[in-house]
Amino acid sequence: MGKIKVSIDSKEKSTFKIGDAYVEVIPYLTVSTQSALISKYISDMYSDEGENLIDNVGVRRMNAEISQMLYIIQSNTNIEAKSVNEDLFFSSKYWKQITERIDNYNDFREMQDKIVSDYEKQLNREASAGFVLSNLIEKVSLFVDKIGDITPESIEALQQTGVELIERLEKSNVVKDMERGSK
Repeated sequence: MGKIKVSIDSKEKSTFKIGDAYVEVIPYLTVSTQSALISKYISDMYSDEGENLIDNVGVRRMNAEISQMLYIIQSNTNIEAKSVNEDLFFSSKYWKQITERIDNYNDFREMQDKIVSDYEKQLNREASAGFVLSNLIEKVSLFVDKIGDITPESIEALQQTGVELIERLEKSNVVKDMERGSK
């Protein structure tokens, strides 16, 4: 079978008017832009940096959503992102007009939702008792296997591993569940 070359013409920028200004929108999110947006979204959701828009909530979904909107404005429009008043812009028809002009925006959001869900499952799995205990048993088993090769350096490395395991246990649901059960 002979191979053919396929050329897909990119669509022209779409425009709409806000006041006296014409907003230009690039009608697609490139794969590299999507990848960067999803990585930044996850980072923003789980960051302890900066102000949290909703108090007492560990996951900063609202922060991530607003940041992502600004990133999309920066990457796919001619709007200066710093000029956007988030309080007015994102709850208005203007944000919707931008996303309606990006052909693959809905597909991007579906993929992002799946990736974020997978990431959250991974975090939960890593914090689960089974994972933590399995990891601990694996480390103890390696230690027992190498007990004859103990040197001062290996003792120091074992101490560091022990500290790391204790820190992971403290952050996991295992310790939290045990503390709740003892109250």
